[in-house]
Amino acid sequence: MRGRAAFGYSREEALGRTSVELGLWANPSDRDRYLVELRRVGYVVGFETKMRRKNGEIFTVLYSGSRIQIDGETYSLNSLQDITAQRASEQRLEHALEATSDGVWDWNLATGEVYFSPQWQRLLGFEPGEVPARVEFFYPLVHPEDAARVREGIEDHLQGRTGSKSSEVRLRTKGGDYRWFLDRGKVVARDGAGAPLRMVGTITDITERKRSERALMFTQFSVDRAVDAVFWIRPDATILYVNDATSRMLGYTREEIVGRTVSEIDPNYPAEAWPAHWAELKEKKSLTFESEHSTKAGNLLMTEVTANYIQFDGEEYNCAIMRDITGRKRQAAEQTQLQERVYQNQKYEALGTLAGGVAHDFNNILTAVINFAALARDDSPPSHPQIREYLGEVLKGSERAKQLVRQILLFSRSKDAEREPQLLQRVLKDALSLLRSTLPAAIEIKTEIDGNAPPVLANATQIHQVLMNLGINAAHAMQARGGVMTVRFGRCALGAAEVSALPELKPGPHISLEVTDTGVGMSEVVMGRIFEPFFTTKAVGDGTGLGLAVVRSVVRAHGGAITVRSQPGAGSTFVIYLPASAASPIAPAATVTALPRGRGQRVLIVDDEPSVLKSMHLMIERLGYSVTSCAHPEQALEFFHAAPDGFGAVITDFQMPGKTGLDLAHEVRKLRPELPVFIASGYMGKVSPEQILSARVTALIDKPVTMEELAKLLARTVV
Repeated sequence: MRGRAAFGYSREEALGRTSVELGLWANPSDRDRYLVELRRVGYVVGFETKMRRKNGEIFTVLYSGSRIQIDGETYSLNSLQDITAQRASEQRLEHALEATSDGVWDWNLATGEVYFSPQWQRLLGFEPGEVPARVEFFYPLVHPEDAARVREGIEDHLQGRTGSKSSEVRLRTKGGDYRWFLDRGKVVARDGAGAPLRMVGTITDITERKRSERALMFTQFSVDRAVDAVFWIRPDATILYVNDATSRMLGYTREEIVGRTVSEIDPNYPAEAWPAHWAELKEKKSLTFESEHSTKAGNLLMTEVTANYIQFDGEEYNCAIMRDITGRKRQAAEQTQLQERVYQNQKYEALGTLAGGVAHDFNNILTAVINFAALARDDSPPSHPQIREYLGEVLKGSERAKQLVRQILLFSRSKDAEREPQLLQRVLKDALSLLRSTLPAAIEIKTEIDGNAPPVLANATQIHQVLMNLGINAAHAMQARGGVMTVRFGRCALGAAEVSALPELKPGPHISLEVTDTGVGMSEVVMGRIFEPFFTTKAVGDGTGLGLAVVRSVVRAHGGAITVRSQPGAGSTFVIYLPASAASPIAPAATVTALPRGRGQRVLIVDDEPSVLKSMHLMIERLGYSVTSCAHPEQALEFFHAAPDGFGAVITDFQMPGKTGLDLAHEVRKLRPELPVFIASGYMGKVSPEQILSARVTALIDKPVTMEELAKLLARTVV
């Protein structure tokens, strides 16, 4: 029985029993209706019903199924989707709309229809259902003195000139009087051309707040002459008042600040942090702390803030006084910069070691998955094409996992990769072609590539990965509205003045690779962290946070440096500098289509991971070789000592109990110095490829290894 885990039954409890015997259907009549429809049509999609778990819990599901025939027998293939949380979420939303003190509106710009929540209607004195669901009903309610400002604010936001729409407006109630409201909204859907389709928002009754503002006006004259910035902030983080010094310090006009929340004028301040701050302020009455704030231009200020809890006329306020201490902080930061650089390097090294260890274990698992899936796909009978299709999907997923592991290994050991003189123009051409096929059409790619740029001592695969990561990063920054990604590549000469800011480089000829986007840009805080492993500004599931960490690691391993320039709203530019090489570039490798096969030569395989050992045995055997496989180095040596001339090659894992693959290679070489010996591993820690190859090992094999890679390697070396 499929889906047993969803119901809480073990395999033994579920196999051989029907859903009726297990009591899975909360409503047996639903089961009858489902089966009738399945027999009548042959499939059922999205059948909503209640099911019962082993512990008696009832939950809601969408049930789907289809009838299939295999070898003359009829089966029912069923699947279910637990939508209990979804239904509960819908109910919570309905309750939230009823419970909130704010009115909610939802405007369909294409049809002019507007949903006014029951509370929205009550705030204006109407009964729910009494207000027509049309935008034409709203505008006549606006006070004549506010009408032009309200329309202008809406139009500015619809045209994309503002991030949201927020205004204080007087609206006429059903009784004919006017009350003050804070009307906020935002476009939440646009079409492919960027035209707005839907806008949602809220209204908050601020009539009493406006009265309090008038009571506070007598303090404005003296406060406006202060040197420090002064804020009056409500408990909901809405800014009620600022003085002239605030405008000078942050670069906003008063009108741009008042009525907005703290997080709206400072993107670096998370809205979810405000409730805890307000609760602490209310408890302690006064707080003094240092904080970072963004100006309108995107510059960061270090400030010292004194926040005071004040009650006035039955209302609560935060009167905050803010002093700019950026200069003082910058001087202190410069003194600790060198120490921080040392700390960061130590942290990256530690994370690299951890990541490499995880990758090693995962590579063993992935090797078995890929190898057995490939073997099973090749053996799948023509009578069951779906088996081959399903195994193909397994291999596709495994390939994605393989690429992710390689990214981790690039971060953890990029200095170990083999490098040769390369004309990077070829690498860039391949990477840009791949990028173009994967990026949305709304993103344009422009290139300025110097065809005569000198070669670079580089690993082509890693440089390809660098450009792919930078391109994907640029695309993410432009995903909301599209834009232009510009890739520039050419020669440059760096002197002492240029490299003084880049201690990784030495004066001399270099090539530069520049990737520029017209996306959202970054603040200084984000730029300070973008190269940290696992740091990401993307949503969960959209990224791992390894991309730029890999780029930095690869560039530094190539003796280069990377810089970044960015401002919020003004895009970003990444520039990579790599030392030029005087050596001649290598020629592109010839393409091989057919897999070479062995002629029965005997190959000894050693690996302490049973699944890896078995899958490698089967793959090499299928390539036409005779295979002897051992799970322990000592066992392998016994076989080898018994018939040293009977083997054509040895493939051994690196990390094994008792002996390493390198130890085993030494023992084998004593009897057969000319014998091809390969060491296979997903991660070798601090042991470099140079150390391995200097021990006269024939070649290194990176796990997971494919049948094609094994075929080519063995054909070149095994006699």
